[in-house]
Amino acid sequence: MPRIVKFIDEKHNLNEAGDSIRLGTLEHYQSLPEEGGIGDYLEGLAGFKTSEDVTLTPETAQHMMPGLKKGVITVSGGGGIYKAVNNCYLFCATMFDDWYVDESIFPQYNSYYTINNFQKFAEFIGLLLRKSFTLNDVQEHSLHFLNRLPATEIRIDWRIDAHKVDYSREKALEISNPNSGELKNFVPAEYLRLFCKPKKYSNQREFRIAFRPFCANLGFLSVKPEPKNLSLNLKPEVQQWIG
Repeated sequence: MPRIVKFIDEKHNLNEAGDSIRLGTLEHYQSLPEEGGIGDYLEGLAGFKTSEDVTLTPETAQHMMPGLKKGVITVSGGGGIYKAVNNCYLFCATMFDDWYVDESIFPQYNSYYTINNFQKFAEFIGLLLRKSFTLNDVQEHSLHFLNRLPATEIRIDWRIDAHKVDYSREKALEISNPNSGELKNFVPAEYLRLFCKPKKYSNQREFRIAFRPFCANLGFLSVKPEPKNLSLNLKPEVQQWIG
């Protein structure tokens, strides 16, 4: 049976003295050096590639860039276009196929805890975000549109997605037919940006939960790049889902 483990410093272990949960962000991980195994400049990005010049169909362009106003895009041969998803919060853990925990994956951490029920755990984090998230956590460009709404229409909710990370050599979709601009492998671009990482990180066996704020009138919002610490006033409640 798979086991989801969170490697962490002992002082932050929820089974010990830890009294907060730290959420990273896509942009924060983009900014970190890759040498430590945490940074990844492709976090939140995905693209498409082709071996020769190609004009994308409106359907393909919309697939890669939802909401795009222009219907057609030209991509030069050998190149590609990368598009970012809105910056969001991430809880990153490690998934093992059985109960053996390989502690050598993250030697910088001296402790870990197991998440026994990730659905309940994710819902609990979502509850904490609903209580603590404010407009001060929103990036300026999202805030600009929020401020144009009447106060009665500013209602922020959360989309929570959890998935085992897939690893591939390139985070890009190949265009197989330059004449039609059709995609060779149809993978939701949103999934590619959030739950796909370069193959060099595959030893981490990552399982991640993405927390994405949205407003019904605007769509997804971008959070600020800084990680967010969520204080646990109800620590006994979260401990029932970890071990």
